[in-house]
Amino acid sequence: MCLIIAKPFNARVDLEHVEIASFTNADGIGISISNGKDIQIHKYMSFKAFKQAHEADLQNESLQCLIHLRYGTHGSKTLKNVHPFRTSHGYAFAHNGVLDIKVKRDITDSETYMRRHFNGVSNPADPVFVESISKDIGSSKFVLMMPDKFVFFNEQLGHWNKENGCWYSNYGYCNVQDLGWGATSNRFTRTPYGYTDTRYSVPFYTVNELLDIIDDNLPDLFPKEKLEIMEKIEQYIDACELVQYGDDDLYNLVPDDVIQANDGDIVSIKAS
Repeated sequence: MCLIIAKPFNARVDLEHVEIASFTNADGIGISISNGKDIQIHKYMSFKAFKQAHEADLQNESLQCLIHLRYGTHGSKTLKNVHPFRTSHGYAFAHNGVLDIKVKRDITDSETYMRRHFNGVSNPADPVFVESISKDIGSSKFVLMMPDKFVFFNEQLGHWNKENGCWYSNYGYCNVQDLGWGATSNRFTRTPYGYTDTRYSVPFYTVNELLDIIDDNLPDLFPKEKLEIMEKIEQYIDACELVQYGDDDLYNLVPDDVIQANDGDIVSIKAS
């Protein structure tokens, strides 16, 4: 599903958020950095390399940063296809989502769209342009980083984290505790992919993993309908609130063998 993190000036990014998201978005991490004048873009294929180079930058309030963790769907899983990409203006561009467009050669749908619709535009921050692109890309989210500000496309489909002042394109950086499941050291065992509830021996997953598992279990025969289902599921997932048992609308969207409920108040994924 990918994840975009936009860190404005005077904000800080929690390194743990990047680490958690990297487990399910393991096809590269990129970061663009601005001091208010120039934009640098750096790309890595592992969280370890990213951490070594930029851990301090995440905490530097005098820098503006755009971070992207990739879950590859179009184009090879190589460094050149890691976001952010540089526009013809010299800005940094990142995308979260899947675009229904034709892609030629070994290139991502994200970069393809950027080249077709952004490069050559005199002012990509123009509100009219932003509104037009936001409508065209459906449930996708774009972030354009200029030297001194961000331009969001479908900003409302992501959220601002009130604790650190950063914008996130989804909740793929959250763990069980972040989502309000009241995890304690006695009850939950942490794994690289989330937490396991020791009462049921059933793994819990980040929201990103939940969507990926649902995606894998839905048939590929009707891609349009499948995309609509995924969009609806995302709408039902809230920042710090567990999806409650009894949400009939959500349960009607998800195959019965994907989600199970325990004690009527805890939702988890069936172990595969």
